[in-house]
Amino acid sequence: MQQDYTTLMLSLWQSACQDTPKRPSARVENGHFVLTINGNRDNWAAITQAAGVPAVNETTIDGDTMTVRWPSVADQIFGADGLIAQLLPNYEVRLPQLYMARLVQRAIEMGQPAVVEAGTGIGKSFGYAAVCMALGKKVIISTSNKALQMQLIEKDLPFLQRIYPGKRVAVSVGKNNYACMVKADHLGESGGNIEDGNLYDWYNHTDTGNTEEISFAVNWEALEAITVDDDCVGVHCGLYDKCFYYRARRRLQDADVIVTNHALLCLNEIANGGILPAVDVVVVDEAHKLPDYMRKAYGHEFTLVQARKSMDLTAGFADPEFEPGTAFEAMRRTVAVYLAGKDDAQIGVDGGTSFDAAVSMAQTLRSMANDLWSNEEEPDDAEETKRSRRADRVRKMADAMESVGIPIDGFVRWIDQGEKDKRRPTPVFCIQPIDVSDCISRMAARQPTVFCSATLAAPDMAHFMTQAGLPQALQMQAASPFDYANNALLYLPSGTAPAPSAQGWLAWAIDEMRQLVLASRGGAFLLFTSYKAMDYAVKELGRTFTARGLTVLVQGEMPKLELARRFRSDGNAVLFATKSFFEGVSIDGAALRLVVVDKMPFEAPTPLTQAMEADMLDKARAAGISGKALEMYPFNHLRVPRMIIELKQALGRLIRTSTDTGVMAVLDSRVRASMYGRSAVIPSLPPAALCSRMALVQAFYGTLPPVSAALTAPPAEVREEKRVEKAAKVQRTMAKHPATIDESIPF
Repeated sequence: MQQDYTTLMLSLWQSACQDTPKRPSARVENGHFVLTINGNRDNWAAITQAAGVPAVNETTIDGDTMTVRWPSVADQIFGADGLIAQLLPNYEVRLPQLYMARLVQRAIEMGQPAVVEAGTGIGKSFGYAAVCMALGKKVIISTSNKALQMQLIEKDLPFLQRIYPGKRVAVSVGKNNYACMVKADHLGESGGNIEDGNLYDWYNHTDTGNTEEISFAVNWEALEAITVDDDCVGVHCGLYDKCFYYRARRRLQDADVIVTNHALLCLNEIANGGILPAVDVVVVDEAHKLPDYMRKAYGHEFTLVQARKSMDLTAGFADPEFEPGTAFEAMRRTVAVYLAGKDDAQIGVDGGTSFDAAVSMAQTLRSMANDLWSNEEEPDDAEETKRSRRADRVRKMADAMESVGIPIDGFVRWIDQGEKDKRRPTPVFCIQPIDVSDCISRMAARQPTVFCSATLAAPDMAHFMTQAGLPQALQMQAASPFDYANNALLYLPSGTAPAPSAQGWLAWAIDEMRQLVLASRGGAFLLFTSYKAMDYAVKELGRTFTARGLTVLVQGEMPKLELARRFRSDGNAVLFATKSFFEGVSIDGAALRLVVVDKMPFEAPTPLTQAMEADMLDKARAAGISGKALEMYPFNHLRVPRMIIELKQALGRLIRTSTDTGVMAVLDSRVRASMYGRSAVIPSLPPAALCSRMALVQAFYGTLPPVSAALTAPPAEVREEKRVEKAAKVQRTMAKHPATIDESIPF
């Protein structure tokens, strides 16, 4: 019964938060949440508990009707006369932000997860952080993107601290992100061991020692030379009290807001909460990436070179009767035999295969680790601590070796040997769990957890809910406040255009790119799903664009941040790039006015994705799904949603502010021609006007070629007759395929 009430309340409140109440019994009224129960007196307590009614509330009873109301802190913060409006004279209410903030409050009060797709520009970080502060909740905010983390730390949270003075913010990132005073200083000189001038200046002015805050380009070797490593001896270090890392760790306990990253959040889950403090609320921003981070956290990845280096950690302590070199060579030969004749970049290891050499090597590593330091002893000083930690690293490598050597239910193993023309000198051994939904759901069960991202719906939340193991949650798609209808165009070729599998498609797509870039006069991201296609496009288009005075930038020619900087400063550049530019790069303003994706970014089959599809197929079959629906189930419920999220990330590079304008293009006719394209892909994309004629793109940019004087326009009455006829055709088409819009768009 209680579960039924909870399910009902989730449904009622997620609509009430958006001012579209399904029933008047749950609503938002005059800045308050209001719950009205008619009759059913015996279950009032159960209903109010399921509704998450806070202890401080106003209750009135009139006969058999009970009404409970309590303040919406979301309205107090984001309303027209709210706390933010009092600080910002020109403040305008963003309804999606207000709706999201209400939902976050309801999730916290109900003790339930919330899943929110927060469109670009709604201010989602304010939407969750301000509510947690207002309710007095200690919160962890996890991101996967350094830029978002820095925005939180340097901009958003300091602003909210003006509204809620006294709220303390702390950052938790991995130990190796902090400068080490022992390594950096020399003979009492602060930074005496640092040769890089910019790095030296940063070190002597930083308050945190967190290298994530470095805004300039720095050589990774120079950085590694001064950052904390695995030999850190912690409390046994003479500089422990002053250490940047341990000072940051101490601040976590007293902080109201802890900003961390997905990798550390997932490691904390493995450590049963031993890394991060217990909190009242967890917010997972950029939540679409969490399942992949969780798989990596529970998995292993190593090379034989790393395994050999782990052996070297025991030098001088390992029992001489062991011959680690022999075990290493046996493993190398075993792998060489297994990879012989296999050309794929990633080679799956089937469930029936065992690597005896790996198991033997794991046993050798454990014996060597015990010789280095017994895991039953506690270290007493710095030297013993160093030995203990090195032994732990050797044991971890032994665990990784054994997991690769022996099949484990629920895990997939593979060997990554690199692309055929870019073979690695040492193959990478990988093992990851196939399904991490239980891991994520356990984390979400400990405290109210808000999962949010600009790209979660594909086109609804079903895919993410399954991946996160959430049977139910408060859900919302908070639309971007940006005016896509007037500021952007979505160019999709007609269903009759060549498909990516057709001969000559790439040449056709490159010609489309040429026309699009010339129409926009540069300011373009040309994004490809393969390096091969990118390289060919650079060869075919580079000289054409250069001849038109456009700066050509190519991924790989310089670091990603430098490419982005040059693109922004140039104003008319054309960037050729692959999936690494699908997200994490924000170029606002007129410098970016065209984003082209060559085709829908379906993942190439890998051992992991194939195992995920097989697992999904088994679960669908067990659920009674059969026939064509069963055959297509992994494609429709895994491959398509994952592709949609990547595509949304790529197209999301274009409109970053309310004044940005431009064209998004996907040169894949399957978007219009396929059923999944019309029913799932198009409804998931930004709500810009759709077109498939290049002339409309040219008109949008104001670069439509002038009409020849030899061509005279038909009489006005003929033009009107044709316009009416075409409008009727548009209406018939839209009625038949609501997701497809004809291109008779006025400009």
